Amino acid sequence: YAYQWYVPIKYKTHTKNAAEPELSSLKWIRPNGHLVTPIAAEDQSIFVNWDGNGFYVTSYSLDLWKKLIADRTTLKLSSREMQVLFYDTYLLVNAGYYPLSRQLELLGIFAANEDYSVLREAFRQIGMISSLIKMEEGLPETWKGQWKDVSATQYNKANALKNDVESDGESEVDYVKQLMKSLTMDLCLTYNDNTDVDVFCVKEAKKIWEERHGETTKIGPDDKAPVYSYAARASSEDWDALWIMYVDPLSTAAEKKLLATAMAQTEDIKTVKKYISYCMNDTIVRKSNGLSIMGRYIATANSVSAKVSLDYMLENWPAVYEHFQTLGLECPKYIKTVISQIASAEDLQKVKDKFEDPETGYMNDVIKADCDSALIPLL
Repeated sequence: YAYQWYVPIKYKTHTKNAAEPELSSLKWIRPNGHLVTPIAAEDQSIFVNWDGNGFYVTSYSLDLWKKLIADRTTLKLSSREMQVLFYDTYLLVNAGYYPLSRQLELLGIFAANEDYSVLREAFRQIGMISSLIKMEEGLPETWKGQWKDVSATQYNKANALKNDVESDGESEVDYVKQLMKSLTMDLCLTYNDNTDVDVFCVKEAKKIWEERHGETTKIGPDDKAPVYSYAARASSEDWDALWIMYVDPLSTAAEKKLLATAMAQTEDIKTVKKYISYCMNDTIVRKSNGLSIMGRYIATANSVSAKVSLDYMLENWPAVYEHFQTLGLECPKYIKTVISQIASAEDLQKVKDKFEDPETGYMNDVIKADCDSALIPLL
């Protein structure tokens, strides 16, 4: 609706050798207006939105970013400000304005913080970027190194913190400790290429899975996601065991979602194809659930499943459309998700060849927009 607001701006700056950071007075950016704030010296750093009072995202130039990170201690960022910086960075990385290295840099710095509010945000951020990291085939080696360092460091820290719990396990601190361990287990398992390697938390997840004796109650609720992730990638037999749990009529909706997400993480091509075939059979999986699993989980889980999903859609689109056409707008959403994971210009051309009229060159406007969006990261 083109609504515009007055935006409240408050910031803090720090100049080298100053004892305390300086806090600005409240300033406003008017609709259709702008605000110019001079930096007094080359060695002055700035943090915008101190105390996190404004609902906006701040993007820093590379120069200002380096100063902010170098001066993070003397700027005396509060718990709230560190959370704001985390979330702003996540949004800008996700939108393509920042490289992923900036978020990894923050995680490496703040995830060792002793403030549990900051720790919780740090581990929430780790969870949100995990799928992005898994999908990046061409991730620079330095970024991969940063990510593995963060994973290893946080797993060890989380494990030590959890083992140090002395209360009844109901406190906020205990919750964050368990959340840290669960998330880190999950990420170590889904990011490491070889589940046979006894690294990080693979041994622990394997032990929990093998001792379950067919009873899901043996697996703690916070450990289910990483343990199921391990099982999905361990072998086709273990994947089949997860499937049996999924179709069990006693499994709750929440349990089914965990299982559906985990099963999509297999990198075995035959198993991925089998999973898709199950989703196309409405005597096994409800139509609404089947298309949701194919689009939200399988197509986005990793580069292998993304490629299998694309090839399946291109080869079987009439059958897919006929099977799911009663779901209305869900079909375009499925197409959009599959196209968004394309990793090569050749595959993108296959989509255009499939959906473009050979005589008129016409392509559905929605699919054309999806292809244009997928082209941007390939340029």
